[in-house]
Amino acid sequence: MTERLLSKVQGTSKSFVSEILTGIESRYRNKLDTSLEGAFVITTTGRYLAVSSSLARLSGYFSSEDMLKAVVGIDRQYASVDRWQEISSRLATSGNIDGLESEIFTHDGSIRWVVESFHSVLGEQGQLQYYEGIRRDITDRKQAESLLAQRDRYLSAIAKVQHILLTDEHGYCSSEVIKLLGEAAQASRCYIFINEQDQDSRTYGRQTAEWCAPGIAKTFDDPFWQRFYYDLVTPALWQNLSQGKPYMELVKNLADLDRQLLYSYQVQAYLILPLMSQGKCWGFVGFVNCVEPVLWNQPEIDLLTSAAFAISLAKERFEQKQAHLEAAIALQKSETRLRSTLATKEALIQAIPDMMFRINRHGVHVDFFPAVGLSPIMPPDEFLGRSLFEVLPEKIADDLVQSIQQCLDTQRLQTCRYSLFIEEVLRFYEARIVPYSESEVLSIVRELQVPDAQHSLQFPSLVSTATRRLSQNFGRLNAHFNQVETDLCGLLELVDLYQQDCLNQDEIEEALRIINPGDISESLTDLLNAKQFACNDVQATLRFLNTCTESEKEELGRIDLHECIDAVLMLLRDRLNRQYGDFKIYISKAYGKLPEIECYPKQLTQAFLQILTNAIEAVADPMRSTPPVIILSGEATPDRVRLSIADNGNGVNLQEQTQMFQPFVSTKSTHSGLGLALSHQIIVNRHRGALYFAPAAGGGSQIVIELPRCHTSD
Repeated sequence: MTERLLSKVQGTSKSFVSEILTGIESRYRNKLDTSLEGAFVITTTGRYLAVSSSLARLSGYFSSEDMLKAVVGIDRQYASVDRWQEISSRLATSGNIDGLESEIFTHDGSIRWVVESFHSVLGEQGQLQYYEGIRRDITDRKQAESLLAQRDRYLSAIAKVQHILLTDEHGYCSSEVIKLLGEAAQASRCYIFINEQDQDSRTYGRQTAEWCAPGIAKTFDDPFWQRFYYDLVTPALWQNLSQGKPYMELVKNLADLDRQLLYSYQVQAYLILPLMSQGKCWGFVGFVNCVEPVLWNQPEIDLLTSAAFAISLAKERFEQKQAHLEAAIALQKSETRLRSTLATKEALIQAIPDMMFRINRHGVHVDFFPAVGLSPIMPPDEFLGRSLFEVLPEKIADDLVQSIQQCLDTQRLQTCRYSLFIEEVLRFYEARIVPYSESEVLSIVRELQVPDAQHSLQFPSLVSTATRRLSQNFGRLNAHFNQVETDLCGLLELVDLYQQDCLNQDEIEEALRIINPGDISESLTDLLNAKQFACNDVQATLRFLNTCTESEKEELGRIDLHECIDAVLMLLRDRLNRQYGDFKIYISKAYGKLPEIECYPKQLTQAFLQILTNAIEAVADPMRSTPPVIILSGEATPDRVRLSIADNGNGVNLQEQTQMFQPFVSTKSTHSGLGLALSHQIIVNRHRGALYFAPAAGGGSQIVIELPRCHTSD
């Protein structure tokens, strides 16, 4: 090394230069072992005379020789072209420089930070001979200092952003916020987009605010950026945003079309941060670098992400405040409407002509509003504060409580119908249940007006049926009397001919030809038969009418079950004699002598009529392939009479059997469902009997009626 230096330093004795280099090596020997620090000797013009191996490695070269061959002067290493001129000027003035920080290029073109010291070496005559120096790598320290300064810059900006977001309810999309973030990120542009959807449900971002660094053109007024369709530019962007992930990319790495589009707006690199609220992306904050293709590091992304999170929180606070304000306004309006509604409700309650009961969810009576001409089953002071189960039969109370709970759960009108025996009269009621509050309902109860039980049960009117039977009998008798009258008139004419003095044989023969004695005999026979049938039928009809036209509060009486059943079958004769396909209904009476029983005749007759009507309807199928049959059987015990009515119809399944005796339940859409319910009330409640379904032999259905022979008082 000494010889090489001597050859480069002309006009200097070899012994002097050797002595100088030995001193340099001695002074820096303890520092040359580290690759982060190295020594050098340069001429006054900046040409390298010698470099240590550690300095060569610091600069990215394999050895000192390699560096000396590649780098002629120190000025070529500085990142700033004017840096060596600044250093040489200072050296010419002071002769020494310590702790000078600079950026240098390494062998691979990368830039590193170094701290250098320069010392002038003078000759014996005081002339400047060369400079010796030492260089240490401080890149890590400078990067750490840069990161600290960067963090401080971001934190300061974020603090200001937070202040704006807390003091300005609309600050989450303000230009001031994105200006602070854009300057902190040292971006060229910064903007906020809010997601919306068009009429085709395509999601796009609508630009709401933009900041641009000096010298950078704005895009806010560009129609393209006013509706930023995700499926048109970088489709992967929306996939990341919808998952709450940031998206960063160098434009040079994109596809040709995307690259050309973004280059047209000077975009070199960009960072997109999603704005999330309740797990959904509602927009994004974008940062663009238009100067050079440089991306943001992870600490920067983390700090900017925290700012995006603060923006989302500010938006949520604003929306919550708006929601609270709207809720307060709505509450005020609701209170006004409620007062008006309550006043209207009270007026309506007073105007409704039905009884009303205010009942809570558990079926307890809270209040009562009477109705003109309609009274509850007991005085109000006896049921207020008590539950439905303490006032009504269990089944009715259970149905009402279920309807009340369903009304409160669905907030919809519920209707419940039921029947009660009141003062020995079966009455039908309808309760319309409407919400009154969150835990109470109004039960609006009215009595169903049923003019007569027969009509409400949808079976023939007793009076009209009996009248029709009487009319048919008298019509039949009238027809026979007309025929006999005609025959008698002819017979009287013949007698008149015989009584004349002059008998005309031809006229007599003509009269005998017109008047056939055999026809007269047949007409008289038919008249006598019709008279006998009509008398019996009329007597049975009148007897039945006498039984069924007593007052509602009929008294107990004894009844012959045979006559009662026969009278009912007589009323149903028209339906029994109809053709159902190729058949008529066959009635089988499989019982012996039944005793008289003590009962309410009219009500019991109604029950028999309904049950037999149901049996007829069960077998009255015009598509039948077998004859329809109804079998009546019965037996008596010392204290009870048991009757059964079986048919060979389609039958009633077990689930339907359990409901058939409830009011308003029917297997036929054309029926009201009151028939068997009324029959059940009459037989079970009024007569302390039993009414139930029993297995029927060969299919079909069988209803069993059990009645006490002597009625017991309630």
